[in-house]
Amino acid sequence: MAALVLAGCKTTGSSSLLGGNSSAQSAQQAQTPNMRQAAQWAARWEKNQGDPALTVGYVQRLRALGSNDRALTVLEDSLKANPRSTVIQGEYGKQLAAAGRTDQASVVLQRAAAAPDASWQVHSTKGVVLDRLGRHADAQNAYRAALKKSPGQITAMNNLGLSQAQNGQLKDAEGTLRQAYARKVPS
Repeated sequence: MAALVLAGCKTTGSSSLLGGNSSAQSAQQAQTPNMRQAAQWAARWEKNQGDPALTVGYVQRLRALGSNDRALTVLEDSLKANPRSTVIQGEYGKQLAAAGRTDQASVVLQRAAAAPDASWQVHSTKGVVLDRLGRHADAQNAYRAALKKSPGQITAMNNLGLSQAQNGQLKDAEGTLRQAYARKVPS
C-alpha cells in the first residue's frame, strides 16, 4: 500500500550532456529519504488511521513531498476513524485552507476550536482562515484564544498584529507587533 501511496510522488529525469545529474534527478535524489519516511509513516498509519500522532506525522511527510491531495484524503480517512480528535480536525482545517477551500476550513476549524482541548495552533489557524474571509474581528478573537492557551506565543501575537493592520487598527497593530518582536529569541 505504501508504494501505491507514494507512486505519484516519484520524479524522473535523465542525465545531462556533461554526464552529471539533471535537476530532475537531483530533485528525485533529495526526495528519496522523504519518500522512504513517508512510506514508513504510511505503513504505521494504515494500522491505526485514527491515531492523531500517526496521522499528523504522515501528513507532514506527504506535504514535504507535495502530495497535498493525498494529505487531504488521509485526514478525511482519519476523521472517519476518530471524528472527535481536535488534533486531526485542526490539521484537516489547515490542509483545507492550504488547498484554497477556505469556507470549508472555517467550518472545520470552528468545530475544532470549540473543543476544550483545542491547541493554540487550532485557534491561530482558525484566525488565519477568518482573516482570509475578511472577518478580522473574529480572527482577532481566535488569536486571543490562542494566546490564552499559550501566553506570549510569537506566531499568534504576530498573526494578531497583522490582522489588526488589515482591519485598519494601525496603532494596535504596531503595539502588538512590537511586543511580538520583543519576545523574539535573540539570534
